[in-house]
Amino acid sequence: MLELAQQHFANGRLVATIGLLAPMERSGLPIPLVASIDHLHCVAAFRLGELDDSLRRARSFLERVDPGVESALEQRFAVLAVAVVAAGELALYERCLDLLTELLGLACRIGGLAHYVRARGTAASAFLLLGDLWAAQRILAVLTSEFDQPHSELRLEATMRCNHASLCLQLARMARDAADPEAAQQAIEDAAHSVERAVLAADGLQDLRIVTFVDLHQVELSMLQGDGDKARSFLAKAMKGAQAAGLNAHWRHLDLLQAEMLLNDGSAQPALDILDGLRQSEGTSNELNTRLRQRELEYRALHAAGRDAEALEARAAFDKLHAYRSFRQARAQSTLMRKRLELEHLFRRGSEGAGFGEKEGVSEKRKKSPPRPSSRRC
Repeated sequence: MLELAQQHFANGRLVATIGLLAPMERSGLPIPLVASIDHLHCVAAFRLGELDDSLRRARSFLERVDPGVESALEQRFAVLAVAVVAAGELALYERCLDLLTELLGLACRIGGLAHYVRARGTAASAFLLLGDLWAAQRILAVLTSEFDQPHSELRLEATMRCNHASLCLQLARMARDAADPEAAQQAIEDAAHSVERAVLAADGLQDLRIVTFVDLHQVELSMLQGDGDKARSFLAKAMKGAQAAGLNAHWRHLDLLQAEMLLNDGSAQPALDILDGLRQSEGTSNELNTRLRQRELEYRALHAAGRDAEALEARAAFDKLHAYRSFRQARAQSTLMRKRLELEHLFRRGSEGAGFGEKEGVSEKRKKSPPRPSSRRC
């Protein structure tokens, strides 16, 4: 059964994969088999956009499979990388940061460029979802520089370049909304550079999933550059590729891009038809950022169609969801900052002198030479 599910997964038949894995009983099975089932289910559910299910399977894996099981380290790494993003997309930011801490530690344990890049790329995604785009930008700037020299990690580069482009495109939208055209233009140029490099890497791979992921970013870049014809061409190609590759989780994003293009062309009703369909299939397990973008487009489309009362309702729904995200982001950022400050304070107290009530001799014993810095990336 597991082998058949793996075949379905490899062929992009994700619904069939989940259909085989979901009824399988984990209790009493050997740990390596449990690890394989939960890992495959976690990743397949994530690609389907079923983030709640993906997180449940990640939790099952992490609870059942001991971190010391060497044979399951790669699967553990993949599960953690998926779970970090899934938790962030669902605004479970504290959980997201806890999972990220474990992922970064595991990357150090396993070693290697691929794990280093993917773990830090996931960290950038976490900070992006947490609302700190500039922290994410700093991380990705370092990562993309890893690929400025000849290498053979095309898949890794394509993913990192797309992530960087996505961040830059989001910054460009924010800068435009803030009436900062220079910052917006710089962000668009940075995105264009990363997309160009991603295209080269994807061409070398000839992997439909990667090519479609790159095309999706080409669509949004072309829109922000004001080239509607080019955006429509890339959208048609991306939709065809997403269907062929079974990239179900990308469909909502592609439909939102199509609705936005229609709005830009003055076709409010066709845009509303798409948005109404998305609303009917929407669930709380969908990405929060995507749901916010959908609410914003609904407001714009209803307003353009002259349905002002409904437009106000859509705007109120957007404001409520935005406030929910902002509240949870602020709370998680506060928690993260507090942890950093507490750790720095404890480090200083431990290294600069004795604690309350300690004798001088005890303190002096602690004043040993600090360990030499490791040469490892982590």
